[in-house]
Amino acid sequence: MSQEALPTGQEPAAEWAGAATESFADFADRVDGKEDVPLRASLAGGVATLTLDRPHRRNSLDLTLSRHLLLGLMCAGDDPRVRTVVITGSGGAFCAGDDVESVRRWRLGD
Repeated sequence: MSQEALPTGQEPAAEWAGAATESFADFADRVDGKEDVPLRASLAGGVATLTLDRPHRRNSLDLTLSRHLLLGLMCAGDDPRVRTVVITGSGGAFCAGDDVESVRRWRLGD
């Protein structure tokens, strides 16, 4: 499945169910520093930080980033060690909004 493809079949249910049982620290360990994940995550002193990491696109939301951001928020919401969530962006921008080029490619099947 391409990074931009929407999950189909039972895949999303399994992934979302997994998020419900995964601690935020485990989520952060799983995604942080991976080249194909445009999100950084950390937990310190009860503060969960999610950093949008697509500075070359002004941190605009494509399907991959949106999916990981949602999973991170779900893990943070279910983790009793998380007291606060901070969402920030890398580079000079927080988030430019939706990545319209990504949506166009997805709609055209590219």
